[in-house]
Amino acid sequence: MAGILAHHADDSVMFDVPEPLQCLGLDAYRATWALLFRHGTPGPDLFVIQDLHITAGPDVTFARGLLRIGGSLEPLCRLTLGLEKRAGRWLIVHEHHSAPHPRGGRGDGT
Repeated sequence: MAGILAHHADDSVMFDVPEPLQCLGLDAYRATWALLFRHGTPGPDLFVIQDLHITAGPDVTFARGLLRIGGSLEPLCRLTLGLEKRAGRWLIVHEHHSAPHPRGGRGDGT
């Protein structure tokens, strides 16, 4: 857990695909990992980011990409990270995962 939390700010916020809808603060973020740990210890290839794009400023950085999970061959969700430079360290202050929602029909609302 120490490695997972090392670069997250104490006041970070995360919006995730599984519940809860949002996690405020490091303790709430830590609790979301219980789901993965119930199924074993996550390995180094649990999450693979593809198509990573980073826009960096002097104190704020934005990153986005597609996320492969658990050895999936295709991306399963989208990832957005917001980072702030605080006391000389880059910290994740915003993390957002989202998955496409199938609409049904022809994809045009019908």
